[in-house]
Amino acid sequence: MIYLKNFISSFRSFYKILFLFFILIFATALLFSAPNLLENGDFKSGGNGWEKSIGDPEDAVYEINDGILCMKRSSGKKYMFRFYQDIPVKPGSRYILSLYAKVEGHGTFSPSYYFEENNNWGKINYAKQKKEGDWEEIICPINIAPGCIKIRVQFMFAGVNAKAWLKNTEFSEADTRQAGSLIIRQKQGNVIIDGNPDDDIWKQGLSMDDFRVLGYPEEKAALNTKAYAYMSGQELFLGFEMQEPDPSSMLMMAEMDSLGIYADDCIEVHISTDRKNISHMLVNPNGHKWFSQHGTLNLNKYWYPALDNSVKGQGSWEAKAGIYQNKWTAEIRINMNSIFMTDTTKDPEIYINLSRHRPRNDKKQEYVNWAAMSSKRLAAPEEYRSVKLEMPPLAKFRQEVKTLRYTKVFDEPLYLIPGSPVKLLSGKEKIALPGSVKIIEKDVNIDPEVKKILAEKISLSGNTLISIELNANPGLFDLSSLNDMETKIMSSDEAYILDINPKGIFINSRTKAGCLRGIASLIMLALQKRFSEDKAFSRCIIYDAPRIKNRAMTINCRGSLAEEKEIIDYMFLLKLNQVFINLVAYDKGTLFRFKSHPGIIAENLNRPTEEYKELFRYARARGIDPVPWMASWTKTGHRTGKETYRHLGVRPDLEKATHWGRVYDKNMDSANPESFKILFELWDEIIEELKPSGCHIGNDEAYHDDMVSALAEKKGWKSSDWYREAVNKTAGYFKKKGVIMYMWADMLDPWKYGRYLDITGKDLLPQIDKNIVLVQWDYSPKFQRKDNFPFIKLGKEQGFKVYGGPWYDPANYSEIIQDVYAYQADGVCLTFWGETLPNEIYAEHIAECSAGSYLAWSPKENSLENILFPPSLFFKYAAYYSKNNLSYAENTRQIQAPDFTLSGNSLGNIIGFPPNIDINSIAAPVKNYRGAEISFFKKNGSIAGVAMEGNPQKVIVKNKNGNFSADNGTDSCKIIINGMVKYLSFLHTMNKQAIEGMKPGDVVKKYNNADIGSYRICYTDGSSCSLPLKYRVNINDWNDAYSGRFCEKGIFGILGDSYLINIPVLTWQNPNPDKIISYVELIGGTEKKITTVLFGLAAE
Repeated sequence: MIYLKNFISSFRSFYKILFLFFILIFATALLFSAPNLLENGDFKSGGNGWEKSIGDPEDAVYEINDGILCMKRSSGKKYMFRFYQDIPVKPGSRYILSLYAKVEGHGTFSPSYYFEENNNWGKINYAKQKKEGDWEEIICPINIAPGCIKIRVQFMFAGVNAKAWLKNTEFSEADTRQAGSLIIRQKQGNVIIDGNPDDDIWKQGLSMDDFRVLGYPEEKAALNTKAYAYMSGQELFLGFEMQEPDPSSMLMMAEMDSLGIYADDCIEVHISTDRKNISHMLVNPNGHKWFSQHGTLNLNKYWYPALDNSVKGQGSWEAKAGIYQNKWTAEIRINMNSIFMTDTTKDPEIYINLSRHRPRNDKKQEYVNWAAMSSKRLAAPEEYRSVKLEMPPLAKFRQEVKTLRYTKVFDEPLYLIPGSPVKLLSGKEKIALPGSVKIIEKDVNIDPEVKKILAEKISLSGNTLISIELNANPGLFDLSSLNDMETKIMSSDEAYILDINPKGIFINSRTKAGCLRGIASLIMLALQKRFSEDKAFSRCIIYDAPRIKNRAMTINCRGSLAEEKEIIDYMFLLKLNQVFINLVAYDKGTLFRFKSHPGIIAENLNRPTEEYKELFRYARARGIDPVPWMASWTKTGHRTGKETYRHLGVRPDLEKATHWGRVYDKNMDSANPESFKILFELWDEIIEELKPSGCHIGNDEAYHDDMVSALAEKKGWKSSDWYREAVNKTAGYFKKKGVIMYMWADMLDPWKYGRYLDITGKDLLPQIDKNIVLVQWDYSPKFQRKDNFPFIKLGKEQGFKVYGGPWYDPANYSEIIQDVYAYQADGVCLTFWGETLPNEIYAEHIAECSAGSYLAWSPKENSLENILFPPSLFFKYAAYYSKNNLSYAENTRQIQAPDFTLSGNSLGNIIGFPPNIDINSIAAPVKNYRGAEISFFKKNGSIAGVAMEGNPQKVIVKNKNGNFSADNGTDSCKIIINGMVKYLSFLHTMNKQAIEGMKPGDVVKKYNNADIGSYRICYTDGSSCSLPLKYRVNINDWNDAYSGRFCEKGIFGILGDSYLINIPVLTWQNPNPDKIISYVELIGGTEKKITTVLFGLAAE
């Protein structure tokens, strides 16, 4: 009995404890559950609390029953149909948007949101869109931008005869148990970085395992990725474990520390201290690593990427990795002084994202990240997660201000010839540019237009006459003064001897092509001498020949015939000898007017066939081989995107390509005989009309679409069968036509996109027709692999003719050119995925075309390191200075500095100059290409400048307290001229711009419509002229590696072997030289965070 009583008593106590336990759990849930910030998010009160936009109330209707919102659409008309709420949020915090949705019919339900900053709504951000299907929960983490105090959450619906249902919507602050920022705490222990975070100390740190698909924050990563973090002193330790079912499938192309790791399986760490500048770390499974910094703190050391993988400042970092049976791991240690580089608080806040790159066929899961970013690019620090670091105070950086000297100054070479000559003999005797010339042709007929240009550029005013004798006679080609190596190089068909002496100018060659290269060099020398003080050649004999046989570039025919002839003109002067001319405008259609298939012609973009004929004739007359280029099997949206030809696509049931979702990326089906019939009919017309020596079929990036059609599946084909059938049959067609076939080779390259075929490289190349010339574009950075571009070597070993195809990155085109030369490959093709018209070409492409053509002519003698002229110099002479009628500058006077100039560190701070370097270090004598001298403004013995800040517009000066302020509210400033002038030369710059990592086209889009300021030239009669400033057109920032097409060389050099200085000159030609100019007015732009600085002004 006593036992029973004790049992009952114990039983009651147990239930009391159990009851209290559940009460505790419930209370904890209430304590930690975040409130729903959406008013009436469960729709229990009908539509209360919700704003609505209904563009057509008759077409779009809604009803709310039992806490479920139903939205209905009848037609596909375009208008807004949405429910939304504006909600106050905490800047920099993290929230969760969740809901349940289902869709019936052909409709799309789109949960989305906007950030409000500075009273403006930003761009729309989408959560996961819901199409037809049953109820589905959608969860979207949202990282609030630092300047955002309000968010608009909205639910939109579009469709035809469709319905969408919505319930249980919730918007709440994420994980309130971690009040405010996450904290990475100090831990004690010695960890040896060995690549495997298996030490106990890792488990004590902050654990991060909720990785999401980049751009789709509601979608979890398919494979587990886990990260750990802790602090030890001033060092941050990061550990990673990545689930990998098949380690043998991992991509590890980078064989050494390089930026090329980004293309491998890798871990990426992005850290920002201000949501603007970024420190970026990469580690691949082999343990190769890379560190870089992006933003205004990342200053260029050279005009090409510095081959330096060290952390800047006093810090250091370390990383290792390991590969195991079902995973790979990594460990990183970084001294945070390397990140901050300034004084900071004890427990600073940083913004961080951890991401994993896993390149496989599943493109959506290729990038996953811990910050759950809605952006599809990793360089978006506004979306990184906020984390506090528990750490001791950082070391103070109190460096003394130093004065540096220029360790390298880039200037014009003595002989402005694109490429190093085989041999150059010079004397002191001068031969003045004549008043007229007499051209004598022997054994060669040169196009009359070419002779006219030659005569115009050599002739100045006066009565003197000089003869120019052109010879294409092997018997007169005397190489007796050369050694064996020089004689071997001069065996080229394009070799020439240019002899300038008092008796005349002689160009000797074996062929017409050689004679044309000599003419091009002579014109460039003449242009240089027109703008020299003595206007005279030096006595010289130049032996010259290309070291690489074929030097090509790509162009898109998007301008007028006259504009495209200008492209051929500058190619001629840069001594390029081949051009691939694109005849397709992606899915819009073809630029060529086909008679056999008019349905594929692009409206408003095509041109008469006679114009193409004239363009091809014009190129041939200058020794440039024109090759028509038409996408034939890949990127065939100009055909397979049209209804009439859709059945020829690999996936005719789909309007767009499968993987990239673009019409123009569609592949054509080589299993369908009709595909060949129509393709060959198109090429028949091109060959008949243009009579080319070769044709380029494109054929790149086949992986953007499926490669095996239903017809191919019946034949048992794999992707390589589709590829082999397409290229070999096409090669057979061209062989019968007696035409060379060119083709992009990325799908044959195992280091590039060959991995998307079932076999590639050495396995597939033996099965491909050897008559095809393989043009392999590869934009990988320098030092991605020990053999930089191994496909060039592989293609040659397999018996093919091979071209290397670089892009705008100097390290890329330099190394490809060197590999083409080293492996005795057949050519270089400078690729341009953008405009090539002189008035629209990107600044990066100007340098590529200029320095690239120089290196391609003479790769053995040159590298990036020993190019001692501004990289864009040759292009600017060939494309711009050759077109003007200006001459050497005379009677230049310096304009006096106005009173409101800025000097010293105040001036340096405005432009983002290093605070520990004296701004006076940049001062140097300045002359533009015409010899006009421009002096720096001076103030109190220091160089000075007038600084115009955008939005609000103001002249920046220092007040008595040492702070910056507007000069009496002035929105412009005036510099007195009071005189009649022909030209004004502005020495000016901008503050450092954060454009690292941006492609040329993206830079243009960012700044194309940016109002960054202007000069207004005002005459005494009250009239004026405006000179708008455009970034990388007529102004650039002081540390920019590139300069715009109308930026002339002012100062271009390396300061203290540490900082590139690029301060350009802009010359304005007065359209009214007979009028007196009263003053020049500087007007600030409306663009935020852009400051223009005028350092000096000269008048002629």
